[in-house]
Amino acid sequence: YQQAQRILQASSLALSVGRDELQEAIARIEERERSARRELRQLQTRWMAYEADALWRSAPELQGMRVIMVYDEERGGAEVCALAGQLREREGTLVLLAGAGDAADSRRGLHLVVARSDDLSSIDAATILRDVAVLLGGRGGGSPSLAQGGAPPHGSEPVMTAFRTVLGQRGIEVRDQ
Repeated sequence: YQQAQRILQASSLALSVGRDELQEAIARIEERERSARRELRQLQTRWMAYEADALWRSAPELQGMRVIMVYDEERGGAEVCALAGQLREREGTLVLLAGAGDAADSRRGLHLVVARSDDLSSIDAATILRDVAVLLGGRGGGSPSLAQGGAPPHGSEPVMTAFRTVLGQRGIEVRDQ
């Protein structure tokens, strides 16, 4: 009981409120945190849209499509998937992304995503993804328009080489991006 009283007193002092106002103060803090998290998600979504637009605009146009290849050492799997989803909404877009952000834990590796816009129906994202993953010692799969996989940790150069090799096998010659 005494320890509970000490905790209540310390909490009241920390929040500059009386004991009888403590529950309301905690509720206000929780609401502010929820609001801040919502705002952060909205800002992240807006930033990703801006980033997707910049990537799309800077991508080379090859054989009537924009080919976007990115290795991002800081972006994790969920972010790579979200970015690919935004990019594939644009007509004539083929996207190959690798995120190593989850690789901070040495037991994890790359998250690979290949996506294409719906108008590029002759391109099979799942086959491209599987071929890239095999070159990197990984595996994956998905649908013809969106595929995901994983591979052991690699640096940028082996990943980009795998992307270019697999696309080259399909007659899509991509220079360094």
